Amino acid sequence: MNIRLTATRYIWVAYSLTMIALFISSTQNGGSLGAEHVLVALAASIMAFLSTGTVWSWGKVGAEETMVEHDETKKRKHRSKMDKIVSRLSDDEREELRERLADEIVHYDVGDDGELVSYR
Repeated sequence: MNIRLTATRYIWVAYSLTMIALFISSTQNGGSLGAEHVLVALAASIMAFLSTGTVWSWGKVGAEETMVEHDETKKRKHRSKMDKIVSRLSDDEREELRERLADEIVHYDVGDDGELVSYR
């Protein structure tokens, strides 16, 4: 998962736990919600908002862009894995692989009757 999404999750889980602890402490010993509790809740809310904005660069980076970055990283990992496999092949094996891949190219088309037709 993307680091920004993980950081956002941690921020808001911490905020939620802070609010739960705050409201539980306000009801202990028959107390009520005082001005101190409201002040702490307001400060925690502002901190969570500012932290989330900082993590996401104030809207300059969208969630869609981060998912694209994640997909590109995944593709690079698979590409490097493929490069390692191909690098272990001998020259003859590489040539055989090229010929085999070139021979197995199959093209598809739709015939006059609407049936899918494959040809090489």
